[in-house]
Amino acid sequence: MKFLVLLVSLVLAVNAATDKEQWLEFKQKFGRDYRNLREEQQRFSIFQDNLRVIETHNAKYAKGESSYYMGINQFTDMTPVEFKVTLNRSAALRPQKSQPTAYHVESGVQAPASFSWLPQGIVTEVKNQGQCGSCWAFSATGALEGAYALRTGSLVSLSEQNLVDCNSVNFGCDGGWMQYAFDYVKDYGIESERDYPYRAVDQSCQFSSSKSVFRAAGYVNIPRGNENALLDAIVNVGPVSLDINADYFQYYAGGVLDDSRCDEQLDHGVLGVGYGNQNGLDYWLVKNSWGADWGENGYIKMARNRNNQCGVATDASYPLLVVLKYTSIIKSVIFGYVRQKMFWNLDRSKGNSILCNRKIVMKLIIVLASLILAISATSDTELWQEFKQNFGRDYRNLREEEKRFSIFQSNLRAIEAHNEKYANGESSYYMGINQFTDITPAEFKARLNTSASIKPIRTQPTTWHVTSGVKAPASFSWIPQGVVTGVKNQGDCGSCWAFSASGALEGAHAISTGNLVSFSEQNLVDCVTTNGGCDGGWMQNAFDYVRENGIESEGDYPYQAVNQACQYSESKSVFTISSHVTIPERDENALLDAVANIGPVAVDIRADTMMSYQGGVYDDTACDEQMNHGALAVGYGNENGADYWLVKNSWGTAWGENGYIKMSRNKNNQCAIASYASYPVV
Repeated sequence: MKFLVLLVSLVLAVNAATDKEQWLEFKQKFGRDYRNLREEQQRFSIFQDNLRVIETHNAKYAKGESSYYMGINQFTDMTPVEFKVTLNRSAALRPQKSQPTAYHVESGVQAPASFSWLPQGIVTEVKNQGQCGSCWAFSATGALEGAYALRTGSLVSLSEQNLVDCNSVNFGCDGGWMQYAFDYVKDYGIESERDYPYRAVDQSCQFSSSKSVFRAAGYVNIPRGNENALLDAIVNVGPVSLDINADYFQYYAGGVLDDSRCDEQLDHGVLGVGYGNQNGLDYWLVKNSWGADWGENGYIKMARNRNNQCGVATDASYPLLVVLKYTSIIKSVIFGYVRQKMFWNLDRSKGNSILCNRKIVMKLIIVLASLILAISATSDTELWQEFKQNFGRDYRNLREEEKRFSIFQSNLRAIEAHNEKYANGESSYYMGINQFTDITPAEFKARLNTSASIKPIRTQPTTWHVTSGVKAPASFSWIPQGVVTGVKNQGDCGSCWAFSASGALEGAHAISTGNLVSFSEQNLVDCVTTNGGCDGGWMQNAFDYVRENGIESEGDYPYQAVNQACQYSESKSVFTISSHVTIPERDENALLDAVANIGPVAVDIRADTMMSYQGGVYDDTACDEQMNHGALAVGYGNENGADYWLVKNSWGTAWGENGYIKMSRNKNNQCAIASYASYPVV
């Protein structure tokens, strides 16, 4: 109680000095140098208003009417409106975010009443983002730093500037999402803060793969609004990136911030590092990126179990790190031991001893090989259960499940073998588990080829794309421009052509009107009589239909993944076009010109070799021009020296890089990327 009285006395000491004295101290501490006397007078007036707010609130705190207290910090010369605008500007400019694909599954382990990662040595010092809206980068690096420290025992401060400059899907100092940062580190890696220091401004990317500290393997989201799952993740996984509403944080200096006005209008990225209870009030311990002069040495205690206050669990996530499988680790141990026993200090005069050692080694190999098989079996079973849960598998009988599990295991071995090549630099892309991991490659190919084989006869193009002559940028993507809808899923219906066409139509509509609308693939499946619905079709026939009839929105005509009678209503039509244009066959330069200067382009590709693709640049010389799948080219670029097309697929976000694939570019029209590409004309 004496401590509380002392603390309150210190807090209320803000009245002990004159406003002018505090103003001079504020300017010196935070390096304020205003443009002219008029601006300084304006800021001083705002500063005084804020002092009165702080004094009034802290009087309530002293009486026990509030759970937190306020103080002077770098924001005290800003109005609450200016402070909120600073946060909301970055939030408003954020790129469109794709839907998460992997969710945290609670461990079932009882968590302690309170917990913090700070004493564990896996959280770096509090940093300061400055005037750059890069909170997303600091939140992401915090989670990555923790994950890396937990995995390796080494705490390394990672480079936020690397993410600001190079994560092209985000907007640098104008905002971004932590999940996209995790995707970037999965694809490229990340440098240390020392090698790539923070500048608080947007710069050209200077990333060097030779200086990368590590690469991530993806990320996991906390189920929306689930504070119990968030707590479980913090305790059992590590620090978690949080997207929150920080509008009421301007004056926070300490205590548990509990404000019922703080809703789920997310505008700031932070890091959850622990939780506890203070004076009977549950809280989250959160690391911020506003420097150590803000809050409790840069931290804030946010109310916990208060109906997801400030959106603390609305959009939380953590990264996964690439690790060797237990089997790989044990194999390394085995062969290291074998080499030591059989070849160290070999004395030919002691052949019997060497033979004895060989016998011992062989016994050891047998024992450890059994252990490898046991671990593999356990891992496979755990992955199988997770797979079934993620993709809602419920097989007809035990025999069918056993068959599918066997196929799943075979696919796992193929994924592991390929990813070992990727790790050795022998492949430019890596594989992973997705909704197709319980079917054979032959079944996957047959699924695609069935639709392709019964496609209707396509008409010959009449209008060809003419290259603009405008020099295209080295890399480009329509995703940050707000003209590409979220990744969709065609399900078991062979309607890829409808998704490819609707994607190109959505892009053309958004570019011409400034309004992004999700169009109805089911409208096309049901009503384009020149195509075969779920049995395949051509994007060009879909364009002809929309030219003659129009198309409804996804909201008015939702996707069902089956053939139905046409229910199109002209009164609900969102959009019509005048014609469509085809890219000259196999001309990748013309395709690039169209993507850069026109908009997203519908492409017909060969996809049967892409079953297990998860990330990287897909480069497979066996992928010829036997087209069997429709997709959408939305950009292009270069990754680790390999040119690629950025292609949106229609297999959901669990496949590929959140539903996208980077396909080889300038590799002799690999996978037929430019064999039959087209786009609509408004």
